[in-house]
Amino acid sequence: MVSLNNFDTEKFLRNNWQKRPLLIRQGLDNTEAFISFDELAGLACEPEMESRLVSYQQQQWYLRHGPFSKSDFSQLPNSHWTLLVQAVDHVSPAIFELMDSFRFIPNWRLDDIMVSYACKGGGVGPHFDNYDVFLVQTSGQREWQLGPRCDESNPLLDHPDLLLLDNFECQQRFVLNPGDILYIPPRYSHWGIAKDNNCITCSVGFRAPALADIIVEYAEHLGQGLTSQQRFQDQRRQLQDNPGEISHHVIDQLRSLIVKTVDDQNALESWFGKYMTQAKYEHDTDEIIETEQGMTEKLLAGHPVFRDPSTRLAYIAGYEQTQFFCNGLCWQLDSRYVALAKLLGGQTVFSAEDFTEWLGLSHSRKLLIAMFEKGQLYFNGG
Repeated sequence: MVSLNNFDTEKFLRNNWQKRPLLIRQGLDNTEAFISFDELAGLACEPEMESRLVSYQQQQWYLRHGPFSKSDFSQLPNSHWTLLVQAVDHVSPAIFELMDSFRFIPNWRLDDIMVSYACKGGGVGPHFDNYDVFLVQTSGQREWQLGPRCDESNPLLDHPDLLLLDNFECQQRFVLNPGDILYIPPRYSHWGIAKDNNCITCSVGFRAPALADIIVEYAEHLGQGLTSQQRFQDQRRQLQDNPGEISHHVIDQLRSLIVKTVDDQNALESWFGKYMTQAKYEHDTDEIIETEQGMTEKLLAGHPVFRDPSTRLAYIAGYEQTQFFCNGLCWQLDSRYVALAKLLGGQTVFSAEDFTEWLGLSHSRKLLIAMFEKGQLYFNGG
């Protein structure tokens, strides 16, 4: 795992994480080799990639969605535009390796890395995010202006596509050079402006599911497990003074039923693990997928193993069983396989020896076969 320079992880988690911004000067080395504009523009032309062009011309903000073509880039103005491409870590080994620098935060909280290229004056305008972000300057210079914390009550510009703050108050100002990193907690207003024509920034984003989504999704999940025979009952019915009243006794019964249904630790763990490991983007099925025989032969021959960048893994350790989650599916593993769950969840590159000891156990073999067959694990070159 790659570590950051000039950075105290424990101090950061104690003093800054979700609390206050932090500037890390020269947090990473050799960042200009990560990705070029030509590579990023090429990705923005691919239909499976999520890309945007944001420009500011004649006092107006404009947004276009990709995929783009070469002619689109040749027609751009000389300044004040930005190209943004989402999930570049899924297709670029160098950007995927960059994600390793931030795995002091658990995998299930990591989202993806968006890469932006901006020419002089380019940016996406003043805004705030509902999630944490590390802004890694890899090429050129960008000035970041930070303002106060915001919420839904802050007025926005009247724009059909962009959520931009109407009144932005700059309280801090930083100019980032290649290798510098700026951490911004949720809801802190910020505005990045390119200082030159080769400004590339990698935005390491984190997953922060909305509470409303969690409640709705979990309620729907619980509802699927209930039958039409399970209904509200009030066996201790008493005579009421007025037939129009819903008594407090009924509400107490209803609350008890709901709490009893929701208060299931095992069900919550299983659902949450699946929910937080759902793949954001589908795996490229055109790649060569390993068979059981091919997996075994290559492992025994000593070939290293790699985790597909789009694959999400996590586990919940239990006393007798460990739940291992992969792209929204759950594997129930007994105590013999805890070490395998930790291995898969804690690394992105593996030696053949990491897995050969698990080939002789049927349950772990089935798990590895399933992951290789789906391309979630792969050997270099296929």
